[in-house]
Amino acid sequence: KSVPPHFEEQTSHMPFESSRISTIPVPGNRLPTVRGLLVSLFVAPSLVILVLSLRPGGLRAQLGEAGRRLKLALILGGIYLAADIGVRLVLGSGVRTEQFEVGLAVVLGIVFLIRAQPPRDTGL
Repeated sequence: KSVPPHFEEQTSHMPFESSRISTIPVPGNRLPTVRGLLVSLFVAPSLVILVLSLRPGGLRAQLGEAGRRLKLALILGGIYLAADIGVRLVLGSGVRTEQFEVGLAVVLGIVFLIRAQPPRDTGL
């Protein structure tokens, strides 16, 4: 297929850069995306395990704490979504609704910071 002349980009005034060639998207060329996905699937968990195993208490205790915090974050996120949907159904969209969302996010963030602290040992 030929491209109409008014859609072609004039490149004679641009300096040639060899690095531009590798960034041009080619249909079917998904190797960089797949490579990034594979690297992130192995590197991210490896770094998490490394960092958590270096912290006091060992890997098992740290993963337990991370799981507890994830559960708390999911619960607070659900509360935020439910409250946001409820307010939007009752009040619609507007300045008051936006202010409520920001206030609710701040309150839930403070709740997370307080509740996400590791439990204290009572020594019993």
